[in-house]
Amino acid sequence: NLKEEPIRSVLVNARGYGVIEGEQRKTTTLRYFWDEIGPMEVVKIEPVQKAVLGIANEYWISFSFNDYLYDKKYVFVPGSLDEINFTEIPFLNRKGVMIR
Repeated sequence: NLKEEPIRSVLVNARGYGVIEGEQRKTTTLRYFWDEIGPMEVVKIEPVQKAVLGIANEYWISFSFNDYLYDKKYVFVPGSLDEINFTEIPFLNRKGVMIR
């Protein structure tokens, strides 16, 4: 949460899909929920397993802020999580892939 105020009722749906060794594959959809994420706070959703780096990884996020419901879908296409795309992640002091 890069906002100056908390966000509430945060729901994240995570899933993967694509072709592995010529066969169409998809992962289980995982759901995560937080009642509130504080201002300028970071929460860990899930580590991405190496086995799914070759497929698209999708995260659909919804939350309530100032009495409005927001949602956004982030899709990490195959190759986008490669180390060549890493940058410094604020708050974590670690390298990784960050999209806004």
